[in-house]
Amino acid sequence: MKHFFAISLAMTVSLCSATFAQENAVQPIPPANDEAQYVEPQIQDSSLAANESNKQELKNRHTLGIEYGFLTVSDFIGALSTALTSLFSLGNDEDPTLIVGAFSINYGYKVNDMFETGLVANFAMPTQDLFFLTFMPRAKINFNNNGFVNPYMELDAGVMAAIGKGVVPMGHLTLLGLEIGWVHFQLLGWGQRGLFNIGFNIPF
Repeated sequence: MKHFFAISLAMTVSLCSATFAQENAVQPIPPANDEAQYVEPQIQDSSLAANESNKQELKNRHTLGIEYGFLTVSDFIGALSTALTSLFSLGNDEDPTLIVGAFSINYGYKVNDMFETGLVANFAMPTQDLFFLTFMPRAKINFNNNGFVNPYMELDAGVMAAIGKGVVPMGHLTLLGLEIGWVHFQLLGWGQRGLFNIGFNIPF
């Protein structure tokens, strides 16, 4: 019995000593790597990138243009006025001179890459006695806004004032137009801006 307790005591002491030695053992220090380099994590500033993108997007959102169009609605009114004057004057009055064409100043604001709105101011004087001033809000669809060649469609609707004679509704429809760089021209359409028109736009 004494031998049994002695053996048990010896095993307990050995187990405790081994556990203590394992817990207090000195961990080896890995060798220093002189070639290792610290790489600083790169954090992308998404807000700054978004602001720069928005600034670039807004940079050329406005356009200002000027154009000349002929065979306009006012041209036909002037031709009709000239014909009636010649018919009923019986040669007693001088026939009014017919001045063909109209000038437009266009402002555009690009809501997004496809849709554009703005205002058209149109000036026409088909005869010496007729002067027309037309204002039309515009709605334009760009099919390739960011490209060098941009096909587009446009609808303008507003009023035309014949100075000293009254105001009538007026409009213009462009079924197909082309922008090539800063130059634009209409291929198919008609209204107060003409059956044919050509001009240029300056983005800003």
